[in-house]
Amino acid sequence: MSTTVRSRERARTAADVLADARCVMGTPRRPAARLRSIGLDDAATPGSAAGIDAALPAALVFGAAKAAGSSSTGECRAEAAAVGLLCDFSALHEQPPAAGGDGPSAEHAADSHARDMVLTRVVNELVGRPSSTVVARVLAALSNDPDRAAQQAAVETAEDGTPASAARSAAVLMSCACEMGAIAAHATAADRATLAGFGHHIGLGFQLTQDLLGIWGNPSVTGRPMYGDIADRVESPPITVALQADSPVARELCELYAGECNDTSTLHRMACMIELAGGRSWANRQLDHHLTTARECLSALSPSADTEDLALLTGMIAGRAS
Repeated sequence: MSTTVRSRERARTAADVLADARCVMGTPRRPAARLRSIGLDDAATPGSAAGIDAALPAALVFGAAKAAGSSSTGECRAEAAAVGLLCDFSALHEQPPAAGGDGPSAEHAADSHARDMVLTRVVNELVGRPSSTVVARVLAALSNDPDRAAQQAAVETAEDGTPASAARSAAVLMSCACEMGAIAAHATAADRATLAGFGHHIGLGFQLTQDLLGIWGNPSVTGRPMYGDIADRVESPPITVALQADSPVARELCELYAGECNDTSTLHRMACMIELAGGRSWANRQLDHHLTTARECLSALSPSADTEDLALLTGMIAGRAS
């Protein structure tokens, strides 16, 4: 069903925005079996957490282009494909090295080969396109370039007074998606910067919802186990904030987190302690800050800009955490 016909029947939703992006992009072609082995399947279930993750970058490219005045998704399909590939590159880059052995493992070599294949395809997608100028900056950020990482950490620590998260890939990738969409639509420099800023805050907001869902998410909705991040001893920002709090609850949480007990009762107890130590309220405040700032970015565009799709995606991210 076309978007035009559908809009006559009911109001457009974020699900429609994501479905349209999937329709344009089709099933992603993964460059290596290694991507499947770390959970990047060729076809994610629409509506699932994985499905949202897979479609969101492309939807942001198309939404940003639309806000910048483009009337055709075909104008920026190459950018959407490139951003999807950069997401694959980020997933491969963030995989921990295989333990044991003195030299490079076969798995490490496979990862390196897969990354090379991904980057080759990124270059091929963007040959001769102005948006290719964004790629080098994005790769530097995704590869944890020391100067870039230090600059980003300083900004984030100044904003909220807490240690910056080591993983800001979502912000980098979603900012890239919006900036590439804006460039493809021939946006002004001001609108390009505004849309890139929108993507940055949407990315941070998205990651915060992932962090909250990793602790308190309903498995029937997320497809992830309850308290999964606690069981894996992930030190996501809300957990880190709780562990570093100066309180008896935080000190007891540190002791439990250093242990290996993962029975349901202990996991539930630690989740309650993370909340009591302020981790959940901190994450919700940060989420509200980033989504509010993202909406302010949209408001800063021309009143005639069509920001409906980007606003719907913002609302979807806010709703996932509630």
